[in-house]
Amino acid sequence: FGSAPLPLDGMRNLLAGLRGGDCGKARAEKRARQLLVELSGSGISDQLWHECLEDRGLQEALQEAWPRAKLRALATQKVANVCSLAVRCVDAIEEALELSESGEEEEAKLRNALTILRRVLSVVPSSVRPEVGANGQEPKPSLAEELWKPHGPQGALLRPLAERIVDAAMCVLFLDNFTVDLDDEDMERGKLVDGVEPLVIWHDGVGPVEGRSSEPPDASLRQNRELALQLLIAALCGDTPEQTHALADASETEGEQKEPKPEDVVVPVWNHSLLAYLCDPSSPVPFRGELLYSLLSAVLSYDPLGLGVPYAAYFTGATEEDYITLCVQALVILLQNPGEAAIPDIAAFSTRYPQERGRAPASPATFGAGAQHFRMILSRISSKREADFILKGISAMTGTLREGRSSILPSSMRQSDFLPEFLVLIFHLTGCDLFVQCIDEPEKAIDLLDDIVQITFSLPPQVYPQSLALLSGMALLRLTAHREFCIAMNGRYSEKVPDALPECRGTAIDLLALVVIKQASDHLKAAHTAKGPASTMHRLIIDVHLRALNNVSTFAQCLSKDVCARLFAFFERCTKPAQLKMGAAGTAMWLPHLLECFMNVVQYHFSSNIHLVYGLLKRQAPFGDLVGVVSSALVTDESTALASDCPAFCASMGEQCSPATFWRRLEAWLMPLYELILAVAPGFEASVERSGAMDADHAKKHLPKCVLGLLPPPHAFALRTIRGSAGSFMAAECCLAAFVAEGPMEDLWVTEPEVAEVAEVPEAPRPSIVKRGSARERSSSRRAGRGAREGDIA
Repeated sequence: FGSAPLPLDGMRNLLAGLRGGDCGKARAEKRARQLLVELSGSGISDQLWHECLEDRGLQEALQEAWPRAKLRALATQKVANVCSLAVRCVDAIEEALELSESGEEEEAKLRNALTILRRVLSVVPSSVRPEVGANGQEPKPSLAEELWKPHGPQGALLRPLAERIVDAAMCVLFLDNFTVDLDDEDMERGKLVDGVEPLVIWHDGVGPVEGRSSEPPDASLRQNRELALQLLIAALCGDTPEQTHALADASETEGEQKEPKPEDVVVPVWNHSLLAYLCDPSSPVPFRGELLYSLLSAVLSYDPLGLGVPYAAYFTGATEEDYITLCVQALVILLQNPGEAAIPDIAAFSTRYPQERGRAPASPATFGAGAQHFRMILSRISSKREADFILKGISAMTGTLREGRSSILPSSMRQSDFLPEFLVLIFHLTGCDLFVQCIDEPEKAIDLLDDIVQITFSLPPQVYPQSLALLSGMALLRLTAHREFCIAMNGRYSEKVPDALPECRGTAIDLLALVVIKQASDHLKAAHTAKGPASTMHRLIIDVHLRALNNVSTFAQCLSKDVCARLFAFFERCTKPAQLKMGAAGTAMWLPHLLECFMNVVQYHFSSNIHLVYGLLKRQAPFGDLVGVVSSALVTDESTALASDCPAFCASMGEQCSPATFWRRLEAWLMPLYELILAVAPGFEASVERSGAMDADHAKKHLPKCVLGLLPPPHAFALRTIRGSAGSFMAAECCLAAFVAEGPMEDLWVTEPEVAEVAEVPEAPRPSIVKRGSARERSSSRRAGRGAREGDIA
């Protein structure tokens, strides 16, 4: 494409309208409506098609002239015509890609083809739902099925249209002087380094070489990239975001946003065929490495602070943030792995014992089932330069949260809208062992932990809050599976914690413990009262958080008083008499995790953990009651029957086991602690009584400094992690559907009141979705608690 900078589309349309030419707004809307009329008839004529391609006002006209309800009906009833339109768009895009040089007219054609194809793909059913023919005839092929039939120019190799769409979108994302800005001396294309072409990577940051531009793209490049990214996202999502809109609208009552109950949540349906083709290492998809590096570099180089000036972020406008939001949404969608949906959550856990296996990898196949090309590329990020860039970008993104709490000026730092997507990205990054191993300084480890905590507890209510809680917990579990990371977290934590957490006065391990206790306490009731998938989700959230606490407990040199108090409060909640009578069917299923945590601390850091040891000695009676329950359970059949009433109880053990095995494991952690309490408590109480200590702080000075001979030989401590599983996959799917439905592409999936009459087309039998106002005025769950960008100042 020509090297001359292109004016904005709005200016072009304005000048064209002033000239009174064929590209005026009225003419463009008329052509867009006529295009829809012919689409509902016998098909689009060549003359109208060429006129629409050349019309520079068509992009804006399509939004008003193509009601989504009509287009969706055509996609169901006029499948052949809609598919033919998609073929025309792909042919036009491929013709533009073959041109060595092009001017503004050819560029306008390319933009129009991308815009039309994007709208067509947004109504493709995400799951194949064939329409049954009349009188028992064979079902009519759906649009989704038609896209996978071979199509191509005459004389060319026929390929599925869906594959051609993806390949075309990938090529447009790296088209010279359209979406990438190449200098004259950089015109040597095709040189590869580690399988990617460094010249076309959008931004310096991650990738095989450094030295690319670190400046944000100009308006023309940004708009073109946004259009190509929207096409790629629409192709991968289909009509899934519209389902999310329906779920969100169902939760609104008289203008008030209500969060759906976990058991009422319906997971949107996705069609992963196109994503599987895009992520298959054997597929001939171009520019996959370049796209991953470009998106990651663009997202992590974004500065949401506005150069640190109070209120500066409010005046930067929404344009750049919408661009970054599209980048991060495309990135997290591309990192999904449909093969993980078949992995049970229990089978996803893995354990290693550093004392027995030395420096073995933290986990086998952390990323989950099957090869995923984008994740394979991500896993190769291993240089200190790239790791530092990623960590700096994450800290910059969460800087708005820290600065906003510490600033004396109200609402001086605006929170970015894409922080939920950013949390999903961090979840994927923690699955890269090489990246985590590059975090070689304690300050970096503590900052990354703080970043995850700040985002997790600073988000407004979401449609799927438990999904984000699960992904956050899995990220913490993956990080704490690394011994060096756990050691680093003994460093002092001095940041201001989110309002949802109690004040942290101690180390980063104390912060992690507060997060674990908070999440486990919040989800404990639902885990044992909800039904179906909701119960499984809540139990998995508790499980991954408690496992993360087990990982760091071995390295906890001194847990703070506040942490120990809350930890024992959660322990007492799980050992209430009513819960103990229920056995493993109740909250007692979490006791092995808690007892293992206590044992790790006592065995490896007894003398320095005076608060936890003091708490154990003061709870001799509850421990005695627990010993009695366990002993009774091992010799009677009644409690074993109670345990079997809870089919998911063994999830806390990470493997299938019988009820008797559960009680024996509980006994294995319990008895050494109880015997220690019996041996130490009498002497400690006598010493306190002789000294006349009046409070707990003075009493703790009389704790024994050594318990050698009172504990069994130190056990081999375990470091646990988790790879992708059905739980994490579905959690990410729910989040991504909500992100796209309420992001910059929201207008694409909103069904507006009809504003134009088109030739009659029978409506498909679907639930009616009525929107309140325009797409941007819609009260979405994601933005309800944030306020308008400009309105926050007022």
